[in-house]
Formats: sequence, C-alpha cells, structure tokens
Amino acid sequence: MYERVKRLCEEKGISLHQLEMSCGLANGLIAKWKNMETSPKLMTVMIIADYFEISLDKLVYGRDRYAAKGK
Repeated sequence: MYERVKRLCEEKGISLHQLEMSCGLANGLIAKWKNMETSPKLMTVMIIADYFEISLDKLVYGRDRYAAKGK
C-alpha cells in the first residue's frame, strides 16, 4: 500500500506530507505503513482513493479487479 500511495504522489507531483495535509491525516502516518508500525484503516484508504479519484480496488490491489473479468 505504501508503495502505491508513494507512486501516486510522485505522479501527481506532491509529497507524502502534502497528501497527509490535504487529506487531514496525521503527519508521518503513511511512513508508518512502510515500516509496518501500523496498517492503514479503511477510512484512511477511502479518503486517499477519493483524493486521487481512483477506486479502492485500484488503490489496494493496483488494478480494478472486476473490470478485468468483465463484471
């Protein structure tokens, strides 16, 4: 999850800190995912997916799981 969020930030030209600030998340929260200090909560994942205007599947799995299966 950390790597996907980091990549999305890079593509958008923002830092992880800027994402945290924009989404109202605690400073350094996303870095804790990288270090396995904590796991992302569903609400946080939803907020980040909404920020990037992508589906939860795309954020969590890196692809839209059901779109590829034609469902």
